[in-house]
Parts: sequence; C-alpha cells; structure tokens
Amino acid sequence: MTIDNLLDKKEISVGTYNVCFHNEIFSLEDICKVFQKHKTFKILRNCGPKKNNELIQVFEKYSSNIITEGSTIKENKAFSNTFAGVIDSSEIGSLFQEGRLSTRSYNVCKSNNLNSIKDLLQHYNKFSSFLNLENSGNKTNFELVAVALHEIRNNPNFSLPNEKDCCVEEIKDKISQECKDVAQNIILFELDLLPERSRKVISHFLNKKLSLENVEKVLLNNPITYSKIKKSLGLSLIGDVDQFITAFSNLLKDLRSSNDLQTARSLSNSYIAQKIFPDINFTTFNFSDFSILRLLHFVFSERKFESAIQEDIFKNFLRVFFNNNKISLENIGNNYNLSLGEVRKEIKLVVKDTLVKIKHLSFYYDIDMLKIILDEKQDGHLLITDSIMENINCQFNTSFSSDFLTYILSLNKEHSYKLVGAYEDVILKYNTNKNKLHIWKKLYLLDTQLANIFDWENFINDLKARSFVRSGEEFSLNFKSFLLKYIHNSNGQKLNETLPFAEKLVNVELEKFIDINNNIGFVKETTRLTYSAATVESVISAIKKVQNSFFESYNLDDLVPMVYKDIAVITGRDISAISRICERNFLLFEGRDVSYKFLFRDGTIKKTDGTRVTQITVLDIIKNMIENENKQKPLTDDKISLLLKEMGYIVARRTVAKFREEFLSIAKSNLRKSI
Repeated sequence: MTIDNLLDKKEISVGTYNVCFHNEIFSLEDICKVFQKHKTFKILRNCGPKKNNELIQVFEKYSSNIITEGSTIKENKAFSNTFAGVIDSSEIGSLFQEGRLSTRSYNVCKSNNLNSIKDLLQHYNKFSSFLNLENSGNKTNFELVAVALHEIRNNPNFSLPNEKDCCVEEIKDKISQECKDVAQNIILFELDLLPERSRKVISHFLNKKLSLENVEKVLLNNPITYSKIKKSLGLSLIGDVDQFITAFSNLLKDLRSSNDLQTARSLSNSYIAQKIFPDINFTTFNFSDFSILRLLHFVFSERKFESAIQEDIFKNFLRVFFNNNKISLENIGNNYNLSLGEVRKEIKLVVKDTLVKIKHLSFYYDIDMLKIILDEKQDGHLLITDSIMENINCQFNTSFSSDFLTYILSLNKEHSYKLVGAYEDVILKYNTNKNKLHIWKKLYLLDTQLANIFDWENFINDLKARSFVRSGEEFSLNFKSFLLKYIHNSNGQKLNETLPFAEKLVNVELEKFIDINNNIGFVKETTRLTYSAATVESVISAIKKVQNSFFESYNLDDLVPMVYKDIAVITGRDISAISRICERNFLLFEGRDVSYKFLFRDGTIKKTDGTRVTQITVLDIIKNMIENENKQKPLTDDKISLLLKEMGYIVARRTVAKFREEFLSIAKSNLRKSI
C-alpha cells in the first residue's frame, strides 16, 4: 500500500503525506521500517507531534498485517500476495494487488509488455523514466519511478543510476535552430505565467539555462529532478509544473512535425493566445497573420463582459479605443446608480481581467509592431499622434487609441524601447494622485540606450515645478545647460542625441517652446488666461507693422523672419502672452482661417548663396511639391530634401519631416501612395 492510497483513504493528511514524501517514505512497508528502527516518527524532517501521531495510528491499524523477518519487514500473505525471488518472478499484478500501483499504471505496464519488476528495473536503468511508455503520464511515471527506486534500494543486483547519467535520450527527430528559438520563447512565456516561487524553483534546477536541450534534459526526461522539484514545491504548486510539462511536450511534437519557421511561429502564437485568453474561441482567427493589433481587435470584439457597466467602462472610460466617448467616473456612477467607490471596484475587475493579460503578449510574434516603429521613429523616440493612428487603424482595420498602441509597442519591444509617461495617467485616468507633480498627457517610446542615460522623470518634474514658481518677474534658463544636468555623468556627447526628445516633452507636456536663443521662459503663475481688447490690438498692430509687405500682397515671399521676442520687445509684453494671443486670433489667408502663430518661426532657412528666407517660404514650396507629386510614387522626405537643395535651399531630411508632419499635417510617402 502506497502513501497515495493512505492519502486517498484520508488515513493521513496532506502535511503528513509531504513529510513522508520528503523523507523518501513511499509505502506502508517503509513506514513500518522507520517505526521498527526508531520507535517514533519525530526523527523525520518537519514531522511534528500531530504528524507523528497520525503515522503511529497508521502503523497500529495495519500492524496485524505486518510480519518481521530479521531486519526486514514484509506484508503478510493474508494481506497481500507476496512472492519469492522478487526480481525474477514477481508479477506486476502483485504490485497492483498490494496497492502500490493504480489501475491506470497497471494497464500502462501491461500494454507496454512490462510484466515483472525485473522488466520495470531494466526499463528504468535504460531510460531513467517511464514517460516514453505509451499512454504514460506524469502520475503514472511518478508511481513507477517510486516502485523502481524502492526495489533498487532493496536489491543489490541493481544500483541507482547516477543523476549525471539520467540525461535525455538523443532527439530522434531533428529540430531546426529557428524552431528551437520558438520553443525557448514558449519556455520563457510559461515561466512568466508561473507563480514566483514555482518560477524560482524551476530556474534553480535548470541552473538558469533555459535552452530547449536543457529543459528536456533536466525537466521533461529526468524523474529524479522532477521528484526534487515536487519536494520543493509541495502538492499546492506541483500542478503548475505538471501543466507546463504536458502542454510543452505536446507543443514540441507539433514543432518537430513542421520545421519551417513560419509554421512554428504560428503554432507559438496560437499557444500563447489560447493560454492568455482561454475563454475566447479562436477557431476563426488566422494566427499566421502575425499581428498583435488584429489579435487584440478580435479578442476585444469576442470579449464577453459580466455586466453592462463593465462593457461601458472598457469601451468608453479606458483610453483603449480611438475617439471614444471618454465618460467620467461621475457619468458612470450616475448612469448605473453607483457610488464612486463601487465604480472603481468595477474598473479594477475590468483591468485585472483584460488589460493585465496583455502584458504577456510580449512573447507574441508580430511583424506590424516593428514596421510601425521603423516608419514612425524619429531621433531615437516615437510619439504616435492621432493623425498617424487614424492611418494605422485604417491600414489594419482596427480602432485603437494612439496611447494604447504605444503601450502595446512598449510590451512587444521592451528590450529596444522604454515607455516614457504614466500608463495610469493616460489610459486609466482615474488613479491620479493629487500630490503627484506632473500628470502625463501622452505616452512615448524612447530608445533604451537614450533612456539609460537620460533621467526624463526628474527632468519633467523639475520643469513642472518651475512652471508653478511664484516670482514677481519672468525668468528664463538655457535649455541645453538645464538638460545636461539630467544626462548621466553630464555626458556632453549625448546631449545632441537627447535634445529632440527632451524638446518634444517640453512642447507637448508643458506647452512651452524653446526660443531662437535656446532659452525656455517662465512667468509668475496666474489664472488670468484672457487678455483685454487693447492688449490684443497692440500685439496684432505690432505684427502688421513688422510684416507690412506681407499684409499688402499676402505673398509668402514677402514675409520677414520674425519670432515672438521681436513682438515682445515692441509691445513690452512677455513672450508667453504673445504666444497665447497669436494662437487664439486668426487672419484670412488663401481662403482659410489661420492663426497669427502661422507667421512666426523660430529661425530661418539658409540658402546656398548665403542669404536667408523664412521657414514659411520653404513650407509653401514643400506643400506645392507634395500637391503636384506622382501619387503612385510619392516623394519621400529624402527626395524633397534633394529637390530643395537643387533649388538652393539647405534643408535636412529631418527638418523636412518636421515641417511636413507638424506644420503641414501631411502623412508620410508610404501612406500617401495610391493605386
């Protein structure tokens, strides 16, 4: 009778079972041996008074069925059909009648022609496992290994195989290196899903070597290591390991049956998606598409919510979808007659049930993510605007928000890019700490190398604090000198690499701009955001005075280079006031209303003859080029830069891209292409 039988009959508790297992006591016979030698079970590791009493009661209950012969203990013939010459003539049926094998294990032995203990020991000596038997699972393997180890200890003709010899049999079906990489990706994915304790124990026994060969050698085909893992984890967590072994073994069979990379990655994607979203039916989904965007679109469309409020929260409150209704906590509470606390509980349920699962999609093979990054990345960072997102949604037939896509990109490309900004501020919009200095408006991706040298969080918080300074006079600081403080080791060589992203943060998050002298200005905090008619009139008059020729002809060639500081000097107003007034007042130009801000550019464009022209002149040229381009083969930014150079204007490709995107709101060449 095995300790599993005793546990099933509730003769012993789970705790007592674990004590027996950890001390290599697998049967009633082993229990009797310990008691005969020590007259107690307290000598066992982790065995307290309660467990000691349980084992004594078991011994007393079955003592009438036990007879002693010298120093050995055997079960009485009246209790079980024992046999002479154990190794040579003992039948598997005897083990079954003794209760040392379950019905399933007995059937597995008979169907594989293992009719005696000798057959079992020979098989174990050769393969160190019973997993290769037909219809043998982990439980059957464990029972047969326990029998084999017990017989090896009690029979001198068989010695326990050295653990170093318990290695995996050479893989009969060769598997390509690409498919091995796919298998290793699944290993990492499965370990990521396991509880922390299980993950640490398995990593320890794998010696942190997560290659396919090592996992097969140590975990799948080595019962000794498996037993040690089971001892370390106990019954409560061993199920996680069993589930991993079964699922991974089945996947390996599929990978070996098809060695091409595309099929292997498709199998991997199917495995990952069904493991993360077990409640979704993927029978109609094409996993060879390799698109996380399409996968999430399918999952969210098939998602069944427990209540109408959860569906409303997911579709309208969380910033997941493009141009959603963006309802507030108060709106949800009023619509469903709930308190704000109850609404927050519902939000936590939705987030835990769906968004948290998305984090594991970093193991999903995708081709769209890399394409988006390559197309949209500029100067080591990526900011997906709403206009870019509209084109992406149109291309992939999805409806996601730009910030949600940025978050997905950060998961899928976490080794190459770091997420800048607070996910809670942008996506959740309810978990806002009032004591937090800066509340983020957007999410960004920053190249990992730049993220490692640039302390962007303290950089933005410092600038935010300066925006709230209550001083009587306006003040400014040199942007490059200020930025250098937040580059590790004050590395001046990295300053120019960090500058474009730092300037983007200042523009978008703080709505401040760097002037022509590379300064950023701050004024006394005020709630007065409107200006008197006299102030507005004085600013507009000063602009018309400087741009007199332009307002007579409305020809862009007549524009004079001008910055906010020029008007600030004339009117005696601060630069931020000039900026606000120009942004909120409009003039009619070429049949459309444009803000006076259109007339300002922080700099000029140099020509090959040494003269300078305003940026607006070049903007107009770029606009005309794009309007008259071949729609089947649109002009790239590089091509536009070369054409401008031929016309005498020195404009870099990066500058062309900035003018096209920020000032003209024109898409890139690949998105302008039409058949």
